[in-house]
Amino acid sequence: MKKRDNRLQAKHAAAWAAYRAGRLDEAQKIYTALCHKYQRDDNAWMMMGIIDGQYGNFASAEQHLRRAMQINSKNSDACMNHGLALLNLGNANEAVSSLLRALEIVPGHVHALLLLGNAYARLDQLKLAENAYRRLLRIDPSNVAAYGNLANILAYQGRQETAVECYRQALRLDPRQTGVNSNLLLCLHYSDILPPDMIFAEHLKWADRHCSAIRPYTDYLVAVQPDRVLRIGYVTPDLRGHSVAYFLEPLLRYHDREHFQVYCYVEVRIQDEMTKRLWACVDVVRDTTRLDDAAVAHLIHDDRIDILIDLAGHTENNRLPVFAYKPAPVQMTYLGYPDTTGLDTVDYRITDGWADPPGTTEHLHSEELLRLENGFLCFSPPTESPPVSSLPALERGYITFGSFNVQTKITPVMLDAWANIMSRLPTARLLIKNRQLSEPAMQEYLLAELAGRGIAGERVALLGTTSKERHMATYGEVDIALDSYPYNGTTTTCDTLWMGIPVITLAGSTHVSRVGASLLARVGLDDLVCPDTESYVTKAVALSGDPAWLAETRRSLRSRMQASSLCDAAAFIGEYEDLLRSAWRQWCEHRSSD
Repeated sequence: MKKRDNRLQAKHAAAWAAYRAGRLDEAQKIYTALCHKYQRDDNAWMMMGIIDGQYGNFASAEQHLRRAMQINSKNSDACMNHGLALLNLGNANEAVSSLLRALEIVPGHVHALLLLGNAYARLDQLKLAENAYRRLLRIDPSNVAAYGNLANILAYQGRQETAVECYRQALRLDPRQTGVNSNLLLCLHYSDILPPDMIFAEHLKWADRHCSAIRPYTDYLVAVQPDRVLRIGYVTPDLRGHSVAYFLEPLLRYHDREHFQVYCYVEVRIQDEMTKRLWACVDVVRDTTRLDDAAVAHLIHDDRIDILIDLAGHTENNRLPVFAYKPAPVQMTYLGYPDTTGLDTVDYRITDGWADPPGTTEHLHSEELLRLENGFLCFSPPTESPPVSSLPALERGYITFGSFNVQTKITPVMLDAWANIMSRLPTARLLIKNRQLSEPAMQEYLLAELAGRGIAGERVALLGTTSKERHMATYGEVDIALDSYPYNGTTTTCDTLWMGIPVITLAGSTHVSRVGASLLARVGLDDLVCPDTESYVTKAVALSGDPAWLAETRRSLRSRMQASSLCDAAAFIGEYEDLLRSAWRQWCEHRSSD
């Protein structure tokens, strides 16, 4: 028996040494043999699951880890890794059960606490996620991931100033956290914590901190010919059911294939129906999920991409460091982020004259601004949309204001303005719907914030996540929509307009607070763009007293939108491709003159 135990220990030691050295194939072979010979060896089954997970084989990982848990119900690491596998499979509910089981066995299991917070965040249970991260930080006050994830949760709740401090604490602990630093930059746009010039300086700091050591490519394998077929490469994590997809689909679908070949470099961990739809619009798809930045840059360079376009900016799972390598001769940023990248290797940012009026924001960009004359967005309306309903106020006798923007965008400034509107219209109601309000604790928090501003709870309806069909149908309960500030709505505003509802927006001085102005101009509702909070409130009160205008606008707005440049994909793509071609010709001219 002793010999057998010694042989088993030796095999485990050899497998562990191979695993630690990164020789996963070798480790997997040894653990496979151990599982076959010693079928009750829970550690061998657990390591099989862990290695499967590192290879991206999450279904197999889940099965092997479940086997380990069945053999030894007290194996906390097996429970924790089982929770991780379930999260990677998109099953956050079951992941919570496995992670709570791990914590029953080892209450201070920091990895299980971190993953538990992540699972609750996926389920939009923000207060539970916050509690898990805070519990972890009491055990391990220097846990960088916990600070970064806690900051995300606070931002989702609209608690931006506290979130910013958590991001900064994470970066003080580890300044190399590129993603945390990007999340900080995104968060800065949700409130007036910093003025625009300081936000720009933060972007430059990000580039210097994370990309200054990267050596860009200088030689390219592309032909310097201004009028040939161009290879356009899009880098995005959002080729899926994501708000960006409603603007990305017409772009990918209607590119002129006689003159442009479309490549996509994607970070898609879980595919959905939108993923399949969008992939079908693309000539070549490259999955970059398990490649590091240098490898992605090398792939793009070898694919001979002429124009590389970032579609994420400083949003989740971005690949901006790839652009620091300058793998394509012309590089741009577009669509997914309302500001500069901060990188001097990104040549252009695509916008329009409403969102970035000429002469106003150039100094806040490391890129040159390229403006599309007829608007920088093209919207593909959701197929789940019902017909436009009649005006609810005509039947109810009172006005219902609505906001379907994410909780992150509902700042104290907005709550103050909405409370002012409601105080001037004692019979009005307010409907707020977003995924964060799926959690009762968040509803209680928001109701308390409104009550503190004099708005009784019976005048407010709060709704959380629903199906897309139900979400679109819920617009039928709203008479007038109120945009968010300083971070305007984009997809939400388009959905609202599509359902026949006028949107009142407050426009600031930079892109993030001028998207509403761009969208409303496209459908002839410029009068609903307000320069300050008082005019925003005044406009809302005035519109509430004009039911005839509201009813007529509701009846005609969808057809007006369909006929506008906002939904004219063919016209949009023509102008967009002319812009790409012009940028390419300029590069060819410079290259020829070198």
